[in-house]
Amino acid sequence: DGDFLSFTAAPGTLLDVTLSPVGATYLSGSQNMGGSCSAGTSFNSLTQNNLGVEVLASDGSTVLAMSDSNPIGAAESVTDVDLGSGGTFFVNVIPGFENAAQLYELSLNVQPLCTTPNQNLSAQTVNTFLTVTGCSITAGSGYVVGGSGNVTFSAKTFIALTNDFSVLTGGTFTAEMDPSIP
Repeated sequence: DGDFLSFTAAPGTLLDVTLSPVGATYLSGSQNMGGSCSAGTSFNSLTQNNLGVEVLASDGSTVLAMSDSNPIGAAESVTDVDLGSGGTFFVNVIPGFENAAQLYELSLNVQPLCTTPNQNLSAQTVNTFLTVTGCSITAGSGYVVGGSGNVTFSAKTFIALTNDFSVLTGGTFTAEMDPSIP
């Protein structure tokens, strides 16, 4: 029997999920007729069922991410699941084939795709050294790197240049994708 949970996320967020089995090893046994305890046998409640986890889209059936590859007793996780335009999503805790209950902790971390603002650059001519950093960068109509300009765009998700973006002779332009931008 699995567990099916829902949560709501804002547009432009990423999700990390960690599913960790919980348990300990202890002696388990019956009580003797005189009230004393039997020697018991070792019981490991950490390894009762091999769990998996999946993140489902708003329709409740489209799988956005899944993890069930680790052995029994080990944590499963999915990271950086893009929740796109936001809404209600689901996490499904998938039980293994063992007919035993497994205690677990479930951690959800929803964070913005980028905390660095998007950059929308308008018509201008740049003749200096300039570095533009953003989650995304769009150079609008009429953006020109002049003959003495040295411009670098550094973005986490994408860089878009319009048809009339230009670099004049002598100017330098560099575009780089940097996944470490917060």
